[in-house]
Amino acid sequence: MIRSLFAFVSLGVALAGNACAGDKDTPERKLTIVHTNDLHARLLSDAKSRGGFAEIATAIRNACAGTEGCLVMDGGDLVQGSPVSSLFQGVPVYEIANRLGLDVSTLGNHEFDYGWKKIPKFLEIADFPVLNSNLRHPSEERLGDASSIVLTTTNGVRVGVVGAITETLPYLVAPDQLGEWEARPVVDTVAPIVAKLRKKVDLLVVLGHVTDDEEHALLDIPGVDFVIAGHGHAGLTEPVTDDDTAILRVRAFGHQIGKLDVRVDIRNDRVTDWSWKAIPVQGSDLEPDAATLEIVNAWEAKVSALVDIDLAEIGHDHDRVEMKDLFERALAEETGADLAYVNPGAIRGKFFKGMLRVRDVWTAMPFEDAVVTGTFKGSEFPRSVRAERGLEADRSYRFASIDFVVAQWRLQGIVDLDVEHGELYRDLLIRWIGKQERLD
Repeated sequence: MIRSLFAFVSLGVALAGNACAGDKDTPERKLTIVHTNDLHARLLSDAKSRGGFAEIATAIRNACAGTEGCLVMDGGDLVQGSPVSSLFQGVPVYEIANRLGLDVSTLGNHEFDYGWKKIPKFLEIADFPVLNSNLRHPSEERLGDASSIVLTTTNGVRVGVVGAITETLPYLVAPDQLGEWEARPVVDTVAPIVAKLRKKVDLLVVLGHVTDDEEHALLDIPGVDFVIAGHGHAGLTEPVTDDDTAILRVRAFGHQIGKLDVRVDIRNDRVTDWSWKAIPVQGSDLEPDAATLEIVNAWEAKVSALVDIDLAEIGHDHDRVEMKDLFERALAEETGADLAYVNPGAIRGKFFKGMLRVRDVWTAMPFEDAVVTGTFKGSEFPRSVRAERGLEADRSYRFASIDFVVAQWRLQGIVDLDVEHGELYRDLLIRWIGKQERLD
């Protein structure tokens, strides 16, 4: 199931463009690392002309142009977030990602959304190594190409990369999707790998799909130069720095790429200077990469007849709070519920002013979550829901939600509601929106 990494390790990295080898007698070398995270299969640019895989490919190529050595890294969650990904279970996304020039990636929690057995297929398709150090199986099998890798740029800088995924994974993935895999403590797993790898490299990066707390904990591991992260969608306006390390992360959905310029003393294996910036990926400023766009369009053509269908006009751009209200309103009205609840994390996109299409609903709600219903007393709901909604302890409420929510409540030992399962929630949303002439 797991590929050999001999080819990746021994061949190092072939850089895009004409890279300058530099003065071999000078111990200081320049290196550029371009990075992405949480692209979430947004193959096309959005209504604000942000992102798009063909545009990202051009932005990466531009960022690497003229550098002495350039590596491209991705912080996970390549899949899940568009009709192509949902209908074809992520497979086309890895095919298209091969056009981005990635040198290395790591697994994110959404790589599990089609079940863990799909991940080996992703690894097979990817032309780049996908790292993970802390996912383990009772059999001690590893899910990923390797825990770490050494990449050597054309100007001779040896970069060690360690991959990691958040240990909160069981609370982000349905049990049947995760199987028997577990995410072991991030720092406890990564620290000894860093200690061993540090002796072999000039620069060391942890490429982690991790929480904010885990990012900061990784920052404190001796020997780590940079934590290039994914999972947090907001991105950073400035690096989070320690004495000699930094956390770097850009906005999700391909709205930005990060560019880290480093000067490394390869004689003493240390960073002497560095700078970082987040570069917007704005379609109006970029010519889409033609080869990438051709592949994107070919896959989008396979789903167009199903998703490029008008539903209703919407009067203004909706933020996340309004999206949650809208989604819960649809759920309540279609099920006759007194109380509808959707977790904020289930909402993966925004609705923009204009005509809503089926595609927009797929993008905002890409998960295969089912509607669940039941009648319960106020006292049976989680304390946070009782407080937020002002529920009366002895009153009965007709309740509607999605199966992921009640499964997580059960897994975390919060409450265990005996609910009835119904249709796919995305289908309910499409039907309800289609009934509205206008959403304001």
